[in-house]
Amino acid sequence: RLGVFRGGFTLEAAESVCAGDGIDAGDVLDLLAGLVDRSIVTVRAISGSRRFEIPESLREYARHRLADSGESARLGEGHLAHYLGVAEAAAPRLACGEEDAWLDRLEVEHGNLRAALTCAAREGHDLDPARRLAVALWRFWTMHGHFAEGRGWFDRLVRADGDGPPSPLRAMVVYCAASLSVSQGDVDAAGDLLSDALARFRALGDTQGVSWALNDLAAVATHRRAYDQAVGLYEESLALKRQVGARWDIARTLVNLGELAWRLG
Repeated sequence: RLGVFRGGFTLEAAESVCAGDGIDAGDVLDLLAGLVDRSIVTVRAISGSRRFEIPESLREYARHRLADSGESARLGEGHLAHYLGVAEAAAPRLACGEEDAWLDRLEVEHGNLRAALTCAAREGHDLDPARRLAVALWRFWTMHGHFAEGRGWFDRLVRADGDGPPSPLRAMVVYCAASLSVSQGDVDAAGDLLSDALARFRALGDTQGVSWALNDLAAVATHRRAYDQAVGLYEESLALKRQVGARWDIARTLVNLGELAWRLG
């Protein structure tokens, strides 16, 4: 069962994912200790917490045994549920002064997060868990420079959107795809995606989403040196952010306006 993890795992993760069907959560620590004693699992301290790892050859053997047992699908779903919870717990803390510890935790878990996304985005699967996980990881991918990886996931989810019903989650997927396009300097793709996201947010009555899309459309206008248009978009975005009371977002747009004022002399 431990073969479902990528790049190591915590005791909490092992208890969450591997318990059940003959293994009680309370037994997991003793079972892990036995594997550590036999050098099948290693343990090391990272940022003050214990992390368990399996040599790659043994992990592959475990994965084959897991497949033979018929438990792969159940363990994959449990793994996805656990790491979706980790990502969604981290997301609101990446813009409130707690980001360093959470960014480090997500970086350490990046292998597991990739595996969870791969499971969630497989063909024939309900894509909402994949959308939720990608949206939760958007700030992490942006702040740690994983632009290409994040954009690849969002582009895939945008292509899979089809004719599904409008929802805040689908609108956020389009917005995040646009945001990462801006980060990569692909202003043409970003402009199209932002226009789509803006229309979706407005149809949903999502004032904060509208303010985000306007802010990034202003960034696109700035890239194109359409400075007067950019000022108008930033000011419209700022008014909405003040209406919502989102202090971090207000600060972001004030910085953008300040940089634009510097460009204009």
